[in-house]
Amino acid sequence: MLTSLKSYLNLKDKLAAIMRGVPEALHGKLYRAILFVVLMPLLDLALAYWLFVMLMVLQGSTPSVLGLQLREGSLGITMVVFVVLTLARQGIEYLSIKTTRTLTQDIFQSFSLRLIEKYLSLPWLHYTKETKAIRMKHCTVTALDGAYSFQVLFNLIGALVTLVVLGAATVLKVPALAITGAVLMAFFTYASKSYLKRKVQLAVKEHDHYQKNFYQRLHESFSLSREMKIFQVSGYFLEEIQAELNRLSKAKVDLSVFPQIPRIVLELILTLAIALGLLAMVVVGDYSSDELIANLATVAILARRIVPAMAMLMSTFTELDGSVMNISLIRQELNQGAERENYYKPVLQRPDLLMQLNQVSFGYRPEEPILECVSLDIAQGDRVAVLGPTGRGKSTLLMMAAGFIPPTKGEVLVVPALGANQLPVAYVPQEVTLLSGSVRDNLLFGQVTFEEELAWQVLAAVQLDQFVKELPEGLDTPIGDNGVLFSGGQRQRIGIARALYRRPLLLFLDEATSALDETTELAVMANIDQLIGRGAVMFITHRLSTAEQHATKFCRL
Repeated sequence: MLTSLKSYLNLKDKLAAIMRGVPEALHGKLYRAILFVVLMPLLDLALAYWLFVMLMVLQGSTPSVLGLQLREGSLGITMVVFVVLTLARQGIEYLSIKTTRTLTQDIFQSFSLRLIEKYLSLPWLHYTKETKAIRMKHCTVTALDGAYSFQVLFNLIGALVTLVVLGAATVLKVPALAITGAVLMAFFTYASKSYLKRKVQLAVKEHDHYQKNFYQRLHESFSLSREMKIFQVSGYFLEEIQAELNRLSKAKVDLSVFPQIPRIVLELILTLAIALGLLAMVVVGDYSSDELIANLATVAILARRIVPAMAMLMSTFTELDGSVMNISLIRQELNQGAERENYYKPVLQRPDLLMQLNQVSFGYRPEEPILECVSLDIAQGDRVAVLGPTGRGKSTLLMMAAGFIPPTKGEVLVVPALGANQLPVAYVPQEVTLLSGSVRDNLLFGQVTFEEELAWQVLAAVQLDQFVKELPEGLDTPIGDNGVLFSGGQRQRIGIARALYRRPLLLFLDEATSALDETTELAVMANIDQLIGRGAVMFITHRLSTAEQHATKFCRL
């Protein structure tokens, strides 16, 4: 029992785990928020003491404050001081609430942005290990839960300081009542800890698990909405979502209710104890009538702060384990993996050669290689067609050449121009994902300066210039969620135009023209040849006619 109680009351490790999660830039705001939290109980104590003084003066007594005797004529001064203290206390409470809530949102924003930045910097292979829905959940809900951990921290500090400061004042006034309350709190703390700790930890794990499942189901449903409608299975998936939502809702209820149980029971016990203590003061207390009334009012004011502080302490103790788990999860996500590396080795010195794949092999599992000992030279002006049956690693080879994945054996050698930080390389997948903004937004794709002449040039290359000119707002026409207002072929061509707008030295097309008819595909490929010029193009196509007409070199897998 003593070991368990010691472990429970030892907050050092838990608080340290939470404090380590504070971004360094927010340390100043954190200390300011803690200062306001600590000032609150000090002002509560000053108010309780001054209420005692004011009641004594009101009843004709002459209490002494710092050696100054306050007589009946001092009532006006005492009331002014009381009003000033009250205003100061409420002002500090407002600043405390505003500062802590603002800090919580700042921490949420920092967690979310750091997670997003981390995920965007991870090597591509990391995206095969966890779904986008789970990462979206971490950037939103998990980041918010982690930020709320600091609200728990503030509540804990405020409750502890309140109990220490006001508890000490209560001991001086009514020691028997204070000791009884402390004993009751210690006993109930241990009892609730033993009963609720495992339940809260289980609720936290279940909440995280069901939340991931819900986000995953939701993401799948929105991504497959057309298939669900045509196959008439929307009802089935809606039932699956509802089942996950029911489980998530139950976990949320458990997670919010369990920490409140100690508060409800403790408030009942302490309220009864205070009532009995006040009764004992009246019956057996050795006080004058004036002092008794002032003491009763003072103890009532102190109790009004102490009881909620005890309840808050109990609930924050219960929530603390969950808070530590949330912070640990965020730290784990931020520490996972390495940032994306540039797998290119910029050592080629031949003026005509851009890239050399030297005996490269790759396999997601070492015992099952997808590519083995592939060698390929890509020179200026080359148009390299990658051919082979499905499953032979064509897309894998393209992603390796584009720098997304490292070879498990061999090396990718490039000229220094391709080894720079801003790689003049572009890649277009078969399934193009577009921004939900306008045509202009998709061409810019993060660039600041818009070159209108170049924009129309690349749109003409993919045979979309006339189509865009006829749109209601031209380049500024919204294209809908992932280009839903455009056809599959139009989306692919915007993806190619986006790549060409970067003026790439090396362009990779992973079946990027698969949605086009043969005539349009041949025309687009011819325009790409002309626009790229001395640059190189490496492309995958299942149309042998396209490969034969545009390729200067073949890579058969």
